[in-house]
Amino acid sequence: MNDCYVLDACAVLAQLAGEEGADVVTGLIAKAEIDGYRVLMHKANLCEVYYDLARSRNEAAADEFLNTFSGLPITIVDSISDALLKKISEYKVSYRISFADSFALATAFLHDAVVVTSDHHEFDIIEQAGKLQFYWIR
Repeated sequence: MNDCYVLDACAVLAQLAGEEGADVVTGLIAKAEIDGYRVLMHKANLCEVYYDLARSRNEAAADEFLNTFSGLPITIVDSISDALLKKISEYKVSYRISFADSFALATAFLHDAVVVTSDHHEFDIIEQAGKLQFYWIR
């Protein structure tokens, strides 16, 4: 089993809403705390979660989430190296996926990590091509 995971926004949103697969995300966070697993999320994907909460609830709820999230054993990747930039572009051009999803994939690629998601619509084709590993929460 891999010990490095990248969270996609939909995985975090599922966990926050208590949807199917929330236990998978909670379990990975616990493994990061207890077993030293690395759990990463690019700030672009964190922005997706913040935006969704601000839109669907309000900015105070989004701020509360951000405060809580910052205390979790999740490393926020907030830089865009040239290697990341190129990988983001490659995924965006090759698979026509959303811009933010390209960040999650590129981050996973550069960290030899598994993408944690429920977004079959965007990522099934990439998994079938054998380009990355996915941990489907549902």
